[in-house]
Amino acid sequence: MRAPAWAPGFEATIGGVTHTPSNGRLIEIERLWSQGDKVRVKIPLDIRQVPDGDKTTDAVALVRGPQVLATDTAIEADGGIPESWWGDTLYTRVVKQGGVEMEYRLVTFADAGQNKEEYAVLHENIEANASV
Repeated sequence: MRAPAWAPGFEATIGGVTHTPSNGRLIEIERLWSQGDKVRVKIPLDIRQVPDGDKTTDAVALVRGPQVLATDTAIEADGGIPESWWGDTLYTRVVKQGGVEMEYRLVTFADAGQNKEEYAVLHENIEANASV
């Protein structure tokens, strides 16, 4: 099986034996398989910062696993996810931005903008991996 590049700490366990990626991102499990064998997979889904790639800014995106997260002014105005939304998952991340602790309320990028409010994926001046 292939471990995603965004998942350090990815592992697979079967029969009490834990396997981790070798040769890059692959986990090879050699064993005599039996009907009913189950593989337990651990995939860390920590929120992390990813630079936007534009060398002229210091903006970062906040991501969880493969999901890009966004801020949305409708969430801030409503104190949480508005009742009219079709998604119901809200993440919170406290970071230092410009030396000041800030709490970001985040939804997946796919859910952002439902109420035609402003939303953002990139955030400026967040200290590198500075979760509080």
